[in-house]
Amino acid sequence: MFALGVEGLVTDQFGQVLLIQRSDSRTWALPGGGLEANELPSDGMVRELFEETGYKVFPVRLVQVSYIRGRNFDLLIFVLRGLLRGGSAQTSDETLAVQFHKPDRLPFMVRSHHERLFSTLYHPGGPPHLREQEKIPLVIHLLRKSVYRLLDLQRWWQGQPLYQSPRQWHLETALIVPDGQGQVLWHEQNGMWHLPGGPCPKGQSPWAAAAHLAQAQTGQPITITDLAGVYVTPENRMTLCFMGKIGVGTVAAACRWVTGEEIGNAAAPLHSTFIQNALTPRETTQFYYTNTPIHQ
Repeated sequence: MFALGVEGLVTDQFGQVLLIQRSDSRTWALPGGGLEANELPSDGMVRELFEETGYKVFPVRLVQVSYIRGRNFDLLIFVLRGLLRGGSAQTSDETLAVQFHKPDRLPFMVRSHHERLFSTLYHPGGPPHLREQEKIPLVIHLLRKSVYRLLDLQRWWQGQPLYQSPRQWHLETALIVPDGQGQVLWHEQNGMWHLPGGPCPKGQSPWAAAAHLAQAQTGQPITITDLAGVYVTPENRMTLCFMGKIGVGTVAAACRWVTGEEIGNAAAPLHSTFIQNALTPRETTQFYYTNTPIHQ
């Protein structure tokens, strides 16, 4: 199970970055927060920025996915670049201040927030960065728990809702490995044809899990090259659809190089859709919501 969050990277006409001062730690950070039930990261970024800053934004592209191994649960943060569309600076229960800052004159930021800001600020376009960040130190973890307990006491005294733990999501991967001639690599399991990949275990980033599962299923090492699509399905399930390339060699006997049309009804649910969307010309990671569950 994973907790999923979003952050928005927005600049003004002077190249200054929009930051918030958090009400819990009093430090500065990119605006953002946890995804709501069955919410797309792009929609979550728009909602969180409006709630925390008062600004209306348009999501442009995914620039980074950060993985942080947690003590109780793992955290995945989608950082999206956005454009200002309107609104004005407004604080909230979660923000003490909302301001634009020059990148070379930033206020105090926690190290992990500072790293995410600078690793995404000058993203050149193309595939998003897939980045593993350091595990949160125990002292910071314990300090956060103490702060949230104090804030809960304050909310209880004021008759406000108590702090809610991050929503838990089921996270899976699918890996598309094209051969350059219109075919992709499939593997057979329990009478159905699947793209390489599967459920993400705790303690491992989704891209590392996808590469590890794909090698076990195909018999060949596979390098992740892009995150083509993010699919949200009912019951807080998300599938990250990666692109990859394979080395020269013979794949396992249970694998085939074929098109999605040739697989037909023998394909696992949505896997042919993953291929069709991923191989359609695009410049950014695409986000999709579908009522069709990945597993039936």
